[in-house]
Amino acid sequence: MNPKMKLAGTILLLIVLIAGSTLIYQNLKENYNGSVNLVSEKNEDNNINEDNSKNIESEVIQDDQTSQENENATAQESVGSSNETEQAAQEESEYSMYLDFIVLDMDGNEVTLESKIGKPLVINFWASWCPPCKGEMPDFEEVYQEKGEEITFMMVNLTDGGRETVDTAKSFLSDSGYSFPVYFDTQQSAAGAYGISSIPTTIFIDAKGQIIAGSTGAIDKDTLLKGIDMILKENNS
Repeated sequence: MNPKMKLAGTILLLIVLIAGSTLIYQNLKENYNGSVNLVSEKNEDNNINEDNSKNIESEVIQDDQTSQENENATAQESVGSSNETEQAAQEESEYSMYLDFIVLDMDGNEVTLESKIGKPLVINFWASWCPPCKGEMPDFEEVYQEKGEEITFMMVNLTDGGRETVDTAKSFLSDSGYSFPVYFDTQQSAAGAYGISSIPTTIFIDAKGQIIAGSTGAIDKDTLLKGIDMILKENNS
């Protein structure tokens, strides 16, 4: 082959190769840019989906809050109705009235419970041989000193004539220095009227003669004052 023609053929082949490489590069570049754009569009779709999701969640939360508010309102109405019913029932209910009895005072004179009705009344059943009875008496003495003008106290001694006598009870009171009013249930009239089977027992009666509250067992000052508050409240109602 002619050397000139061989050289020309080689140059033409190089030109074809260069042109082909250029076309391939351009195609790869375009495809690469296209895939980046697709990714970017996908991100935008994700953002849109996330915004839609947030909106949906917001609507669900608002719906839940509205539902909860409705439930709370219904519950409040139910509680209010229940409270009104309970209040009406309490207003219609009646307390048991006092049961009268006869006891002896420190001078041996007969005294009836009925004679004490007209002021709020605290009755305490006790005996000198009863440790819990003796344990609560300092609180009774203290409250008597504080409220003896507005509250009537009857400290009723269970004087059975055997284990407890008037003399043993008076000796205990003298040694202790208590000043609250004491009465002796020598005929078990008081104990029988109120079915006393355990001491100490305390009964709270309002000025109208209604038995408002009672407690079996020793009580402290706070409990005693709570009972007194109850009968004072009834007295003012």
